[in-house]
Amino acid sequence: MKTESLFTPLDTFQHAERADFGTTWSCQSDRSLGGESQGELHIFTEAKPAYLRLSGTVSLKNTLRPEDGGFIQAALPLLYARHLYNASAYDGVRIRCALSPATDPTQGHYEIRLQTRELSMPWQYYGHAFQPTHQIQSLDLCFDDFQRVNTSHPLNSAYLLNLSVVAGQAVFSPELNIYEVGFYAHSHP
Repeated sequence: MKTESLFTPLDTFQHAERADFGTTWSCQSDRSLGGESQGELHIFTEAKPAYLRLSGTVSLKNTLRPEDGGFIQAALPLLYARHLYNASAYDGVRIRCALSPATDPTQGHYEIRLQTRELSMPWQYYGHAFQPTHQIQSLDLCFDDFQRVNTSHPLNSAYLLNLSVVAGQAVFSPELNIYEVGFYAHSHP
């Protein structure tokens, strides 16, 4: 029995100004929470394939909230034309990515974070860890396997507010290339 897969990209990085979805990526770090991490984003539209690079330096130092130290992230708002993204027809998030050769794959922690309308604070989210390698790979992260962080609400994929690709939880200098990110669904004929 063959399994079919549907994939709807949020971005394939063909345009630097806006994601395919219509909103704009931003780089965020723990600095807004008292941390010392520094990150930056670059979109390489001329590369084959095009990609977004999340890079920087992650620090675990945090003076305001020690539990919030240690991350940089590429964040994409999923609120467009006053509507939240409804991903309830999908099974999860797919990310196609690879580490740059200079990045040690045994260092650091990577995850996808989702936020929904039920969450009101930036430290509340749903997270799913993934392990990138130096080879380009597509990873399917099932909604059922996302972990609740600082919330008791279950993940409601019908009201997604934000998707972030995060590097953190260690002192290291990540350089992650993201070739596409979006939502997948498997169907069984």
